[in-house]
Amino acid sequence: MVEELSQRKIRYMFIKEGKERSWADAMNKNFYYTCIYGILQDPTQHREKAARLNHLKTKTARLQAITVDTHEPAMFQGESSSLFHLLQMRKRRVSQMITNVLDENGVPQETMSGILQIFVAFLKHKYGPYSG
Repeated sequence: MVEELSQRKIRYMFIKEGKERSWADAMNKNFYYTCIYGILQDPTQHREKAARLNHLKTKTARLQAITVDTHEPAMFQGESSSLFHLLQMRKRRVSQMITNVLDENGVPQETMSGILQIFVAFLKHKYGPYSG
């Protein structure tokens, strides 16, 4: 009885962890695709667009490689993830999650859409047409 209950809780935790990981990966991909779309709409020189698009393409390729490769670097080939490894990955991901950002006026943004808008504006300003 206790063993079945603990197995169910562990299975639930694995499912929840997988859902959270896929949600975070989807948010990152959507962010990069939004940036790419913004660059494509920007009326700049083709050469400048190509450089910025290649940069974002590299980032999305790395993100795709990370989502496909779920093994920790400390694990041996053929070793499956243990409960310790999953908890360690979750702790690392939670510590790296961006939960709030200050905009240019110093107002904290805590929603995902607000954070996304600030990052898009930052990237547009950073990679915008050179006016120097």
